[in-house]
Amino acid sequence: MTEINKTHYCSAGFWDYGEGLCRWDHYRDCKDCKNYHRKHPTVEQFEAEYGFPVPPDMPVWVNYDIGMNDTAWELTKYGNGFLSGDKKRFFGVEHSYKVNAIVVSCTPWGKPPDTWRPE
Repeated sequence: MTEINKTHYCSAGFWDYGEGLCRWDHYRDCKDCKNYHRKHPTVEQFEAEYGFPVPPDMPVWVNYDIGMNDTAWELTKYGNGFLSGDKKRFFGVEHSYKVNAIVVSCTPWGKPPDTWRPE
């Protein structure tokens, strides 16, 4: 696994930073290689890249407004009902929140930075 830039990585470690190219099968542009992936794919980006829908039990990072211009990331399952209804339960009281971004947690790069937003 090799970091290509701030948004992408090579899952097979074929990126040669010194040469600035992918060493797998003589590809010159890493974007043509099957190991070129986004660090933080949105649901739509995941489905386009991998060719199948995000399973309900897939872990995802959800960024939502928590008030006072603050946001928070939470790790949950994609199929959790709160994603579709923008609702979260705290201390037995249901609150509504605006979901800013959902990122599929399929890469080793973990939670996106607090300022991260989809491209």
